[in-house]
Amino acid sequence: MALISLVKMVHISDLHLTAEDGAARSEPNIWNALRGMNQNFRVLMESVAKSDPAAIVVTGDVTDRGEQRAWEIFWEAIRGHGLQDRTWVIPGNHDVCVLGLRRRPKSEDLARARAGLSRGNQPIAFPWVRKISHDMTLFGIDSTNGGNRTGLTNAVGGLGSDQLIRLGKLLRGHEADKCKLIMLHHSPNIPGKETARRRGEKPASFFERATMSLDERDRLCLRILARVFGVKAILHGHTHDSPDRRVNGVRIIGCQASTEPLNKHLYYRSYTLSSKTSRFNTALNRVMVL
Repeated sequence: MALISLVKMVHISDLHLTAEDGAARSEPNIWNALRGMNQNFRVLMESVAKSDPAAIVVTGDVTDRGEQRAWEIFWEAIRGHGLQDRTWVIPGNHDVCVLGLRRRPKSEDLARARAGLSRGNQPIAFPWVRKISHDMTLFGIDSTNGGNRTGLTNAVGGLGSDQLIRLGKLLRGHEADKCKLIMLHHSPNIPGKETARRRGEKPASFFERATMSLDERDRLCLRILARVFGVKAILHGHTHDSPDRRVNGVRIIGCQASTEPLNKHLYYRSYTLSSKTSRFNTALNRVMVL
């Protein structure tokens, strides 16, 4: 693999694409739910493609309700810009979602996401590892809550002991790699109110922390693995915001819901890695949308 002095990667998340353009996003604010995600995604990808990144990572909730037509819309845009071979995707809770009462077997949950991932020749067994460049290595893990009973537990995440053990073995096998990045959908740290205030962040409500968090044991184990094996950063989505914080010495970076306009702009993250200094930087990029 050729040595590149500066490696650039783009991070997008929580696209919530729908089978039909103009459909509403599934969210508590049903009277003023976001629409236009599909068109916003197409606008976003015009900008992403022009930046010519070495890789694009998508940290889940590609779709709003797991519909295969929504997955098709995603891959059509990616292929249209010639970016499929540089795009890496992991599922989010909406990609396996049960937003109301369960009406299908639990085994179908992850199968829906796997079908969507397979449309872009993505890995469907987790965890997985891919080399992005000579110095950058990406690990993908699945935190979705397949098999949840109702919409109240759909947003809660979990990793499980078996996946964490396999991740540890992969990290050990790549211990010498300069820049190791882990991507998952759920944040491994949603701070309590006092901690959030000290950081100058808007505190999550008790309900948000209870229904959106990664399992406490799993998030602790993940952070321990990241610290022990020198992971450069954990990248996530799910919370629809863009924190960049350190928790117990582990850098955790989130990404906005990339199809949700804020002040008439869409946002995505970009990362650069210097092969000479191993310095890993990130920036929020914005795209104007009408």
